[in-house]
Amino acid sequence: MRARDDARHRDAARPPALRGSRGSRLDRPPSARHVLLVTLLLGALPGAALTGLLAERFAPDRLPRYVARAAWRGAAPGPAEWPRAPRAGESAVTAATSGGPVLEVSAHTAAGAEQLARELQ
Repeated sequence: MRARDDARHRDAARPPALRGSRGSRLDRPPSARHVLLVTLLLGALPGAALTGLLAERFAPDRLPRYVARAAWRGAAPGPAEWPRAPRAGESAVTAATSGGPVLEVSAHTAAGAEQLARELQ
């Protein structure tokens, strides 16, 4: 038998999609670059999600996370006007909007910001 006949015989056992493809990509092992790229991509996706969750959980206390807005007239309430002493990360400032002045209350939780805004009104 000649080499060409041997190649036809080998191709007959292959699935139709692979017949006649000498040295196709499926026959070769993946290159080191390909393995590295896939590993980096598969590691980056969960790593980014984990970083986002941890950053929110362990953010410093001085960073407020939620803001509640309420209609307001006058200056921002001073420390003596608060119903209690401000906690770390809590603040209240006035801001001008197209709908009129509002009081922006910042706190670590959404419920905490809304509650403090109601108490300050």
